[in-house]
Amino acid sequence: MKNFAEVRPDYMRGFIADKFKDSGVDGTVRLKIESDLTKGHVKINTIDIEETTPGVKNASDWTGTYFKGVPITLKAVPVKGYKFSHWEGISNADTKTDTISFIPDTDMNIKAVYSLEQGEPTPLKGYTISGYISADLDGYETSDGLSKEGFTIELSDGQYAAKTDESGFFKI
Repeated sequence: MKNFAEVRPDYMRGFIADKFKDSGVDGTVRLKIESDLTKGHVKINTIDIEETTPGVKNASDWTGTYFKGVPITLKAVPVKGYKFSHWEGISNADTKTDTISFIPDTDMNIKAVYSLEQGEPTPLKGYTISGYISADLDGYETSDGLSKEGFTIELSDGQYAAKTDESGFFKI
């Protein structure tokens, strides 16, 4: 049963592609989406690729399987203090707009690039800020207990930020 469940999605995709081949569906492609989560995330069709999205294990380096011949829409969603700059890895589209639609015909590696709204910060050479959060997390209980992952820690100027890991650790 475990083996059946693991291979079933590939069979189902094959059945769907075969059913709709006369409508232009010609197999599947893999889309790899990269995004620096401290600056923003990507929305693919109706799904926000974030660490809190069910089934997403690594939102900064995510891969999904889609049908050839079926339009895909990507939207770059910047966090406060950042703006969308451009897309990398996409041709035949306006890579400077935050929302693009295209029909994939091959595997693709796509990256959303963001920049600061006021320009790039001057690096703080030789300085590191790190620590653990200690927050009142009442009402945020997950199936694994209390989660300290995904909180944004930023300096007051908004130019430097980091997200906490599962233990609440951050490093700027």
